[in-house]
Amino acid sequence: MNRDLIFQSVKSLNQEKVETAALLIEYFKNAGFNPFRAAEEAEKKSGAFLDYLNDEINRCTQTGEACLYLPTSNRNVTCLNLKFFFVQQLLGELYTSISDSEFELVCAKVLKHNWKVENAHVTKAKSDGGYDFYGSYLVKGGKNSFTHSVIEIFGQSKQYAGNISRPEIEKFIGFIQKNALSRKHKPTIYIYATTSNFSPEAFQLANSFGIICWTGMQIASFIYSSLEIETNDAKAALLHYLNH
Repeated sequence: MNRDLIFQSVKSLNQEKVETAALLIEYFKNAGFNPFRAAEEAEKKSGAFLDYLNDEINRCTQTGEACLYLPTSNRNVTCLNLKFFFVQQLLGELYTSISDSEFELVCAKVLKHNWKVENAHVTKAKSDGGYDFYGSYLVKGGKNSFTHSVIEIFGQSKQYAGNISRPEIEKFIGFIQKNALSRKHKPTIYIYATTSNFSPEAFQLANSFGIICWTGMQIASFIYSSLEIETNDAKAALLHYLNH
């Protein structure tokens, strides 16, 4: 199934609940089929669409991304999260309406608001030493919530339109290796954040070094989940997040 074409079909129907057959007919009409052929294809592909839908729900659950589909969907009715499109607008604003340094601040805010990290900050311009944002995660427990240990977090951010490639990850790995020597293997989390996505090779390399990858859609979803205002203006929502 073509994700972008499905999103287009959902937008044109603009309903929170839609008959799965009607959604698929709209999908195949948008793909260029005449109404009769679209209905035929919709009937044949209903099982494949349900598999696709469940895969998308599971993927978004694992990554923390906003999902267009709700778990209550079934073969007859597709239940939709129309707020997904606002998250997509937030994603666009992350790339077009703020500067590189403001995107670094967004990443630090995600550490603070969504990860509950202490002392989340950005590094000074032109002296980051290989990372752009950082913070400390305090591991607490016991009746008085004593701090048992501290996990330091170091993040690199790239405000890119294209996917992050393997060489960018390799540069960050260079910093990680130097930092590991200076910190004598203290507990550390490394994050690579982008407004776009990662090539398969870059993601595989990052994963092999334990680097957490934040995609633009994940970051936009994080922002949306912790917004403190009600607005239909994605740019206003992003600026509010930056300033709070």
